[in-house]
Amino acid sequence: MKIVFIYPRIGTYRELLGTDGYVENMSTYPPLSLAYAASLARAAGHEPVIIDGNILKLDFSGLARRIQAAAPDMIGFTLTAPTFGPVSRWISALKAKFNIPVIAGGALLKLYPGEVMTHPGIDYAIIGSGIDSLRCFLKEFEHGKNFRGIPGLCFREGEQTVINQPDPAVENLDDMPFPARDLLPNRKYHSPFSERLNFTPFLTSRGCVFRCVYCCLPGPLKLRKTDAVLAELEECYYRFGIRDLDMYDTVFTADKERTLEICSRIRAKRLKISWMARTHINLVDEELLKEMKAAGCRMLMYGIESVDGRILKNLGRQIVTADQIREKVRMTKKAGISAFGFFMLGCPGETQETIRKTTETSRSLGLDFAQFTRLTPIGGTPLYEKYKATHKHDFWSVVVREGFSSQSLAPLETTLSNEEILRFVRQATIRFYFRPFQIGRIISGVRTFRQLINFVRAGGNILFSFLFRKTR
Repeated sequence: MKIVFIYPRIGTYRELLGTDGYVENMSTYPPLSLAYAASLARAAGHEPVIIDGNILKLDFSGLARRIQAAAPDMIGFTLTAPTFGPVSRWISALKAKFNIPVIAGGALLKLYPGEVMTHPGIDYAIIGSGIDSLRCFLKEFEHGKNFRGIPGLCFREGEQTVINQPDPAVENLDDMPFPARDLLPNRKYHSPFSERLNFTPFLTSRGCVFRCVYCCLPGPLKLRKTDAVLAELEECYYRFGIRDLDMYDTVFTADKERTLEICSRIRAKRLKISWMARTHINLVDEELLKEMKAAGCRMLMYGIESVDGRILKNLGRQIVTADQIREKVRMTKKAGISAFGFFMLGCPGETQETIRKTTETSRSLGLDFAQFTRLTPIGGTPLYEKYKATHKHDFWSVVVREGFSSQSLAPLETTLSNEEILRFVRQATIRFYFRPFQIGRIISGVRTFRQLINFVRAGGNILFSFLFRKTR
């Protein structure tokens, strides 16, 4: 059976002017979730195809032509809350044209399976990773169509929607085949910080050791075996010519000894790769940073969020002072690794004074790069449960059923309005980046012409987005 997995174009550049420039900068990442789904389908004996309409900039006609040429028996999509509206419209349009069965997966299914299945264009959906569920579903779809016993499968029987509960057993990440990167146009992808081609995101773990109230990713930390990590890295390097990676783990250095082993083995294998990773300020030290640099790490991205202790406590985060952050940033840069800081504004307890404290301090930490965003309560988090209890409204449930409207998520436990918070976000970004010293710092760190082009593009996206932003 042939299955075409589709990542549609979410919007043209003009349409994205009303959104954060970060969205445009991240739109050049490959759809790794679809590559995993394709590898699972292939392992089950089926023929997968991936059409990345986003990176290929395919309009409806262009995407339809590729689907028609592939002649699939089924088409698949991945669903997330922020992109569900446009993706669901693509599904409806393609369903009307081809009348091919549609299967969907993604994080959204864990939260709102019933709401997702109200959309008639979606015939089947899988809650969770689908390691076993997808294989079982495809077998039954071909031969029996007895779907009742498949964990995590959502489907219809006549007018009834059936939602099978997923298997609660802890999944083994090493049971997952490597993503089907051979089905992706690898040379077209890059991050805002890419130095070389080809580029890919990469997972060595899932879950997180922390319990931040705004994060939908916490849970038991699941680590892939080092042998599997190195085997996939070698496949990326030798088979796909990948030289630039984003280690997409929530906290890459959660296990120091494992991180040291991965770095040591990258060096032993002589993989000349350049990569970046995310972690917590408290989970790095000089020894670790030195070994990461030697293994090709060029950037660490730290979740700082705020420098106000009361705000951090409200977010369920460890209290880290500005001086502690400043010292770890200094240590990071001494090792030859760039430092990136994430900040969130509009948090519970936020005031104009706490925002000014965080944004002004951000410029004195020695960071090479920073991202400022408005806090958004995400479904499935303790923060969103508090939002629902406070506002008596399940915003994301309505969005999945009906799409975005003029109504937006209201601020939580702060007197600041959305408009005020967004204004602070814009001001913080402009004031951080568009300083002569900061521009000089960034340019002095450029190591390749490709990286320079990516920096110029990323900066232009952010600036242009803010200049033409539509507040909503």
